[in-house]
Amino acid sequence: MPRVTYSAPRTASVGPSETATRARGRGVDVNAIPLTGVAKGMVHGLGGW
Repeated sequence: MPRVTYSAPRTASVGPSETATRARGRGVDVNAIPLTGVAKGMVHGLGGW
């Protein structure tokens, strides 16, 4: 189920959550970067988590 979070910058996801996938015994790769590494985060002066 596609999901979106109305924020600045915008975020979205598609598919089962990490928790649901792990509960099914499947492997999960998680990649995360701080907002300062994203152009819109830089423009808005956002950082951290």
